[in-house]
This record gives sequence, C-alpha cells and structure tokens, in this order.
Amino acid sequence: MKRVSKVLVGLALILGLSFAGVTEGLVPQASAACTFIKPADGTYTSGFRPPGRPNHHGVDIAKSGTVPIKAAAAGTVSKSYYSSSYGEVVFIKHKINGVNYETVYAHMRSGSRTVKVGNKVTQGQRLGYMGSTGDSTGQHLHFEIHKPEWTSSKKHAVNPMNYLNCKTPPKTGDTENFNIGHYTVKKQFTVPAGSTITVKPSSISQNPHSIKVRLTNTKTGNYVEETVPKQDGKFTNMKAGTFKITLYQMKKGAVSGKVSVKTSKDSHSENFKTSTSSTMKKQFTVGAGKSITVKPGSVSQKSYSIKIRLTNVKTGNYTEETVPKQDGKFTNMKGGTYKVTLYQMNSGPVSGKVTVTK
Repeated sequence: MKRVSKVLVGLALILGLSFAGVTEGLVPQASAACTFIKPADGTYTSGFRPPGRPNHHGVDIAKSGTVPIKAAAAGTVSKSYYSSSYGEVVFIKHKINGVNYETVYAHMRSGSRTVKVGNKVTQGQRLGYMGSTGDSTGQHLHFEIHKPEWTSSKKHAVNPMNYLNCKTPPKTGDTENFNIGHYTVKKQFTVPAGSTITVKPSSISQNPHSIKVRLTNTKTGNYVEETVPKQDGKFTNMKAGTFKITLYQMKKGAVSGKVSVKTSKDSHSENFKTSTSSTMKKQFTVGAGKSITVKPGSVSQKSYSIKIRLTNVKTGNYTEETVPKQDGKFTNMKGGTYKVTLYQMNSGPVSGKVTVTK
C-alpha cells in the first residue's frame, strides 16, 4: 500500500512539473489577457508564425465593408505613419500591471488614421478603418503584440491569441429622452364634454408655414391633432378633461409667432418659438485624451439627421458630429466638463432617447 502511494505521489509530481513547464511561459499573458480586446470585428484568417510563414509576427483579421480598427488597450501612440510594408499603420505603447507592451495595427484604409504620435488613447477608441494598404493582398487588419516593445527584428513579438481572450467590456451610459421641434403652451385648458377648443397660430415667421397642433388629455395621454393652415385648428365635440397644447414645426428650422387659444369659458394668447435643439440635463466630465460616445435611439423619424454638439462649459469651445452619417464617437477629448446638445437637421419634429457613454 505504501509502495502504491509513493508511486501515485511521484506521478502527481511529474505531471505537476510537466504542466508547470507548459504554462510557465503563459503566466504573463494570462495576467494581461483580460486587458486586451480584439481590435476589429471579423474572422481570423492567419495566425502567429504558422508553418510556412515564420516571419508572420502577428494575426490577421478580415472583414468586408467599413470596419473600425480599435485600440486593444489604453496607451500612448508611439508611431502613426505610412510604411511600404505595413501600409497605413499605428503603434501604441502600453503599461499593464507594470509590464510594457507595444501593439501594431497595419494595412489601414488610406487616410483613415485618426491619431498622431503622442496622443493618449482609450481602450476601444477608433484608430482608423480596415483597409489593404502596403504589402497586402486584400482588406484585413494585421495585428501584432510586442513585449516589451517593437523592434525591426520583431524579436519581442508574442502570439496575440494568448492575449485576446476578452470581448469589449460592456459600458453603461446615461440615457435621457429628447424632443426637438415643438413648443408647449404654458397654460392648460379644462373643458366639459362636447366643448370646442380653437387654436390659432398667427404672425408666423415662416411663409409658407406648416404647424401641427396637438391637444393631449393630461390624465389619459390620449390626443387629437390638426395641421394648420391646411386645417382650421378648431377641435369640436371634445371629451371632458384638462388638455395641454403643443405646436410642432413641420418644416425645417425654427418657427415663431403668436398662438391664441379659445374655449367657451376662456381665451389665452402667448408668443411661441419651436425648439431646434435639445440639451441633456446631465453634463459630463472627462479627462484629457478620453472619449465620449453619444448615441440617439428609438428615433421618431425613420430617415433622420441629428447634429450632436459637445460644448466645454468653461471655455465655450465645441466639437460636432452628425449621426447617423458619423458614429457619434468623440475621441481624444480635451479635459473638461461638457454639455451635450442635439440639433434637428431635417424637417419636422424628432424625438427619441439619447445615451452617452464614456
């Protein structure tokens, strides 16, 4: 029995040492594995130094269309230029858990590089778009990881597949509703069943104009609408209740004027101006080099165009993108606190939700 136990212990030690020898070289990679993310969507088409390609010191990721290239980890841009071999290429230096790395993103689309030497980048920040520049036979990203740094001999290259074990970490953002191109009359109106409410805009700044008038029951949320001057703005045989009145601009740009409301017992008039923008209630503070993504969702217009403006509340300087033509991702921001404003670029009112992530 003792002999059997000794044999089992010996086998266990041998196996333990064997696996320790296999995994010893992977320990540093494992510690960094969840710090690197896959730098682009697509299929892996070539691995690290496969048989027959000993000088292929990275991995290739391929996908058709417009494919963003993302920073695999936060760091500082060490090179950003055109190479006859790498094509449009970006190098980034990283320090992760006290260990230095340098990543390489090659064959980007011509003119798509968004960063310069010295820029601080965040993980997932767009560096450019997948292309086929330099020594390349088709659209793909050639991605390398070097530890501690890149050299022309590639002697420090490591297998990226030992590091790319994580998906992009999910981000939670701040979401608010937005509503652009409307004006709500300050006063509400209570009427009995069968009553008439007449809403008449006048002295309109636009000629011709088109304004949708909506009467909404404040208790039930049910509403009725007419568009003036095509219709006369006279709402007859109303159900009993208290109603708020909202004017919607149906053409491009702001419209202003006067609106008069008349019921059997009340009359009221006030000046109005429809909104062309919506500013989020929350403001966002970011550090230098960081990014902010602003994404509208559940948009009421099928084919919409919304300009997003980020304004530094201290300096008044701003930066803009128009979605969906652009992606709403503002990279390499200057440090500060920003307010987020959405502008309607098409005709008619637009509403929905807007989410901001940092």
